[in-house]
Amino acid sequence: MISLEVQMKKSFFKQIVHQLDSPLYVTDPEGVILYVNEAFTEVSGYSEKEALGKKSSILKSGRMSGDYYERLWSRLLAKVSWKEEIINRRKDGSEYTALQFITPICDAKDRILYFAAVQYDVTREKELQNEKEIFFNVNIDLFCIITESGVIRQANSAWQNLLGINPENLEGRLIQEQIHEDDTDSFFETQEKLIREKILPQVDLRIRKADGEYNWVSWRILYDPVKKLFYASGRDVQERVEMERKIRKISNTDPLTGAANRLKFEEEYKKELNRSQRYRLPLAFILCDIDHFKQINDTYGHYRGDVVLKKFVHIIHESLRDTDQLFRWGGEEFALLCPHTGLEDALSFAERIRNIIEEADFEIEQNVTMSLGVTVCREEDTEETLLRRADAALYEAKRTGRNRSISIE
Repeated sequence: MISLEVQMKKSFFKQIVHQLDSPLYVTDPEGVILYVNEAFTEVSGYSEKEALGKKSSILKSGRMSGDYYERLWSRLLAKVSWKEEIINRRKDGSEYTALQFITPICDAKDRILYFAAVQYDVTREKELQNEKEIFFNVNIDLFCIITESGVIRQANSAWQNLLGINPENLEGRLIQEQIHEDDTDSFFETQEKLIREKILPQVDLRIRKADGEYNWVSWRILYDPVKKLFYASGRDVQERVEMERKIRKISNTDPLTGAANRLKFEEEYKKELNRSQRYRLPLAFILCDIDHFKQINDTYGHYRGDVVLKKFVHIIHESLRDTDQLFRWGGEEFALLCPHTGLEDALSFAERIRNIIEEADFEIEQNVTMSLGVTVCREEDTEETLLRRADAALYEAKRTGRNRSISIE
């Protein structure tokens, strides 16, 4: 009865193994094949009769290194299971890639009796992976995979082509190390918005090149909430940004003098006024006018008048701090915005540039002078009230004889 039960169990086990979808074979300790299932014969092309009694080396493709087999046998003889990909060769000479599991089977005295090997054909998966790798690396756009903590998992070869950075050197590094410090907030805001709203945002960031310079890149980012990974694709937009900058400069610059124009003034005036009132920072506003400029044009002609305007702007530009801004208000009128400047310092600055202009040689017989109206921003000021006060101060400077600076607090 026991013998029959054991026999039935063996028969049942053999039936299950034989019907496995994956190739399975069993060898003795020397690697001689003792058993193969039906899937083995279908995948390898060897019939059961052809395989039995042969060494498992009949599957060798010659593509695996000697080190591979040394490691394999070292583990198996140490009675440790083996799991790794292998490239095998079928009977017809074609190759297939398999994920191979080999387990030593021992007797009661811990002596190896057999090796049982199961192979999962991953040829198609490898082909798809290779196709993805090819697509990943032939694309001219930057690609990278980033963890939620900002660690770069993988980057494509476009990083080398565009930025001169070996993509392998990026792996394991933080993405923010590659982003301009002024753009990191934009990146983190985009990242948080993507997780929260699950949208596909676009953001322009300056990315550091191998030489330390920066290149503008426009990014599209996809978030996988399951894997908690960001998939980012970046396109080089350096030329576009430079062109936009040139267009913006042209649209914001007076073509004759090179000073910022009235359009740019409107933008900066609102911004500086808001900043001054929000953070309670001093802001000086100066309106100035070249005295008797119409007389210069009438006497020396408009060409010479243009030369005077250009030199006038050049002289004032030379006197400005980095934070000060000069605008051509219209005709011979100009405006100055001086952040972090109180009334006393603003009046002192106005007098200094007035003296410089008065002493400058404009290569005409008429002495060129200027009048200035100086004021500072109040807490309750609007754009209109601040402007009116500066205009009133300028009017008073002209009314009282010109070539002077008048301030109204």
